[in-house]
Amino acid sequence: MLRVAAAAALALALAACDGPKPPKASPAAERLTRAEAAMEECKTRVGLAGVATPIYPGAHHSFDSANPVRFVSARINPSAPSGRGATTGGHPEAWADSIREVVTFFGRHLATP
Repeated sequence: MLRVAAAAALALALAACDGPKPPKASPAAERLTRAEAAMEECKTRVGLAGVATPIYPGAHHSFDSANPVRFVSARINPSAPSGRGATTGGHPEAWADSIREVVTFFGRHLATP
């Protein structure tokens, strides 16, 4: 539940930002660099400039699961040139680190004095 609340809070904050989006047809490395820059600009605009948003190389959507990594061609994906297809699957190291990050963030910002 903790990771869901943190993810929801960040998603809501970032949804308020209409900043630049990475181009659909760029190579993965360029897309990641542009996504990181857009994320930082957006966080600044919504007052979250100091909030860490780690990027986990090798982790895919649904990294916080025990499911195997696989490509699903039918999945809706607005970032894909065709609008379909995404790689999903678990990444134990990223999942464990994301839990540590959320617990640390909540401990720092939601702890009672």
